[in-house]
Amino acid sequence: MDKAKKILLEETYKSFINVFVTSGDPAILSKLVAKSIMGFGTTADEKIFNLEELQELVQRQQQQSEGIPMKWNVTSLHRHISEEENTAIFVDEIDFQFDIDGHNFNMNVRLSAVVEYEKEKWLVVHFHGSKPEEVESDKDTYGIHTWKEKAEALEKTVA
Repeated sequence: MDKAKKILLEETYKSFINVFVTSGDPAILSKLVAKSIMGFGTTADEKIFNLEELQELVQRQQQQSEGIPMKWNVTSLHRHISEEENTAIFVDEIDFQFDIDGHNFNMNVRLSAVVEYEKEKWLVVHFHGSKPEEVESDKDTYGIHTWKEKAEALEKTVA
């Protein structure tokens, strides 16, 4: 891939992430994503099927996090560029640290994105964000045991 095309790819993806983590202007997404973008956010109801829904998601996230001091760190896990050099896959982990009422909270998000090159620009066509379960896969892949422990602790508290 030539240098200019690769730089444009990196800038497009970085700008896409920055809208989410820096409370950037959701309107910029119209230059970064396909109008028919499809993606999944980190909650069960976050199923995105177009640019407008993605902009609404970003606006909700910004409203819900307004006034909350936040830090983040992005770690690249995987990059793939197709043989024809017109499709790229990015996989990252984003670690967030929040300070809410003097309490520190951490949240880990996994983000995958598919980016396609067409008409001299890169556009995100798909993304998937997830929050990993705090369980050990070799002991409790589905989180059933953790759920049972939480339910038992809640029952004891109620009793």
